[in-house]
Amino acid sequence: MKKIKLMAIVMLLMIAGLSSTLSATRPVSYVHKLMDLEGCRMSFSVTQLDTIYYIVVCAESDRLRFIDEPKMKMQTASGEVFTLVGFPLNGYEDSFLIHTGYFSIPFHANHSMAVFEATPQQFELMKVGITRVKITMLPYVHDHTFKKDKIGQPLYEQYLEIKAHDF
Repeated sequence: MKKIKLMAIVMLLMIAGLSSTLSATRPVSYVHKLMDLEGCRMSFSVTQLDTIYYIVVCAESDRLRFIDEPKMKMQTASGEVFTLVGFPLNGYEDSFLIHTGYFSIPFHANHSMAVFEATPQQFELMKVGITRVKITMLPYVHDHTFKKDKIGQPLYEQYLEIKAHDF
């Protein structure tokens, strides 16, 4: 039942295009290895169901998908490493052709989503910044290292905003 409620919240997020969550926060995203075979766009957003907080991760790639029980490891700027365990949600695919003169270029994008449960203590760790993210996916593990924090502080701020609206 909890999974169905969470899927309903995530579907609302998808309908909104992940441009804003129910608490009016914006997703955090980055592009990994642009113009490479491993290239993808990752988006992160925080949501809450009952008293449990979740991080919704969306991967937009030509072939990346979440496994049945994905794990996300995060390393903070202070060197601490913690693991989040999640579950995948049904994604969707886009396929179309780009016509340029006499040529047609096929384009295919796979939108895969997963939800990871996070504790308030883990959000507190994110406050100092995230320097590395490693997510188990198919056909390979997504591993991204940041020179500057792009997702830690924004996810922590989303958590605080959702927590402030909690009653």
